[in-house]
Amino acid sequence: MDFQAEIGTWLAAHLLGRMPVGGRFGLANTALPVSIQLETGDGLDDIRLDLDDASRIDLQSKTSAGLATSPKSPLGKTIGQLVRVMIDARAAGVAVDPAKLRAVLAVAANALRTLDALERGCRAFDLGGSWATTKASRSSAEREALDLFETHVRTAWATHSATPPTDDELTMMARLFRIMRFSMNEGEDNWRELRRIGHNDVGAADDTADLERLSAATEAELTRLAGHTRLPIAGGVPITRASDGPLGAAVDTGSLIVTGEPGAGKTGALVALAQARRAAGERFLG
Repeated sequence: MDFQAEIGTWLAAHLLGRMPVGGRFGLANTALPVSIQLETGDGLDDIRLDLDDASRIDLQSKTSAGLATSPKSPLGKTIGQLVRVMIDARAAGVAVDPAKLRAVLAVAANALRTLDALERGCRAFDLGGSWATTKASRSSAEREALDLFETHVRTAWATHSATPPTDDELTMMARLFRIMRFSMNEGEDNWRELRRIGHNDVGAADDTADLERLSAATEAELTRLAGHTRLPIAGGVPITRASDGPLGAAVDTGSLIVTGEPGAGKTGALVALAQARRAAGERFLG
């Protein structure tokens, strides 16, 4: 969960900074992230990032993974989720657009390097070509990795459909699938990237502008509410309440909730107290 949160933070920083992120995943690097969801329950289900050109990036986060043969392994489970995406699209009659969707197995930077052979093999399909022909042209390590990919696809597919995947569907899944390494420890690649786009949490934040805006908004709101503290006669007659003293004492001792009937004067009492505290503070400081 910590690793998932780190990846989510990396994506959220790009969303908040209005920085494109698609290029990292083989999509157009012009679209901006517009929403992020964690634990989605569909797709690859750990993280879903939507972009403003209707593109979508699904991520499954696993700190460790490898070219394991078990369908219950991190690789097997992730490919199984991708299979479900493809079958759902087939059932809905929706064509999967490889320019608009990515299925990402996000792993830690120190995950097994054998995964790189599968990533290279899948990228060979980005330029086109059939499943059998393209696979045959790859190195032995990549062919073995693609054979494993196909085994996981066919195993997962059989649990959802009696009709096996076509070569075109295998090719499409290879194009959609990505294995990406993330390194969010201090000083590592993605941590440094957040520094470059302006996210800096290693020094004290400069909140001066925010505090000035908050002060101006508070001043404007107190001015607006000042009418609740005076009677609208003779230029404004201050309203004194027997509760003023006890209310001030209660504020001095901790948090409180003020209750009362509508029109009882709750707002006026609180605004009058705020004005009195502000005036006392100005005299003290000045």
